[in-house]
Amino acid sequence: MRKEKILICGASGFIGRNIFDFFATRNDIELTGTCRGDRFSADPRIIDADLTKKESVREMTKGVDTIIHAAAVTAGSKAVASRPERYVADNVIMNALLAEAAFLNRVRHFIFLSCMVLYPSRKEPLKETDVDLFNLHPHYKIGAWIKAFAEQQCVFYAGLGQTKYTSLRLSSVYGPYDKFDHRGHMLDLTVARAADPETKEISILGDGTAVRDFLYVKDLLNLLDLLIRKRNELGQHEVFNVGSGRTASIKELAQLIAKISGRNLAVVHDYSQSNIDTVTIPDLSKVRSRLGWNPETDLESGLRQTMDWYTNRQELRKTRR
Repeated sequence: MRKEKILICGASGFIGRNIFDFFATRNDIELTGTCRGDRFSADPRIIDADLTKKESVREMTKGVDTIIHAAAVTAGSKAVASRPERYVADNVIMNALLAEAAFLNRVRHFIFLSCMVLYPSRKEPLKETDVDLFNLHPHYKIGAWIKAFAEQQCVFYAGLGQTKYTSLRLSSVYGPYDKFDHRGHMLDLTVARAADPETKEISILGDGTAVRDFLYVKDLLNLLDLLIRKRNELGQHEVFNVGSGRTASIKELAQLIAKISGRNLAVVHDYSQSNIDTVTIPDLSKVRSRLGWNPETDLESGLRQTMDWYTNRQELRKTRR
C-alpha cells in the first residue's frame, strides 16, 4: 500500500507541532515537518527550512501528496501591536511560495490554515461568504488582508491545474504547545498565570465583553485527518469555517480558567488598556454538511486538558533542572 506523503510547514509552532505529533505514529503516512532554527525534536523527519526562499520551497515540496501550511510569523495582540512590521513580509512571502510550489510540483492537496479575522464583528453567525475586508477592527486589518491574499492565491492556482486547495478559517485555537507567555494570546497566557501558585488574581483588559469561539486543537486534528481521507470529494478550491460552535466572552473565559485552577482567583479588570471589543461567531453548517465533521470538545473540558498538560510540562521541567 502506497503511503500518503504529508509535509507539515511550521511543525515547530503551536498548531504545527500538534499536527506533526498527530500524524507521526501513523504507518500509512510518510511524514516531513519543517522548522526554522527551533529544532524541537531529534526526529529526522524534522528539517530546518527557510520558507521564504523559493528554491528551498520548490525542492521540499517535490513528490508530496498533501501540504498542510501551518507556518506563520505570529504572536498575541500585545506583541503584534508593539512590533507590527515583523508580521507582514515573511508571511506574505511564505504563503505565496508554498501555494505556487504546490501547483508547480503537482501536489495533490494544499491545506491552508486561514483565520476568522477576515470577518467583521457581528452578533449573528458568520458564513464563509460574509468576508468584509473594509469593515474590520483596525487591529486585524493587515492580518486579514494577508490571509485574504493567500486564499485568493489558492483560488488562482486551483483554477490552473490539478492541485486541490482548501482554506480553513480557524477560530481561536488552543491546547498543548501554545506559547503560554507574553508572546501568546489571552487564553494560553491566562492558563499559565492561573497555574502559577504565586498568582492571586487574573487580570483582563477592559470590560471583557469581546466574544470569541475557542477551538480545542484536537478537534482541528481530527478535521485535517478527515480532509485527507475525503480529498476526492472536495472541489478544486474549498473554504470552511472551523470552530467549536460555542462562544464565550473574555470575562467568562477568565472566570472558567480561574474555576478550573481550583484556587480562589479573583478576575479583575485592567481599564488602563481596552480589549478588542469585537464579536466573532462562526457558522459551521458547511463543514458539518459537506464533511460530516463536528467538534467534540467543550470549552471546560478543553481548558482542563490544556491546564493539565501545561502543569505536567512545568513539573517535568523542574525535575530536569
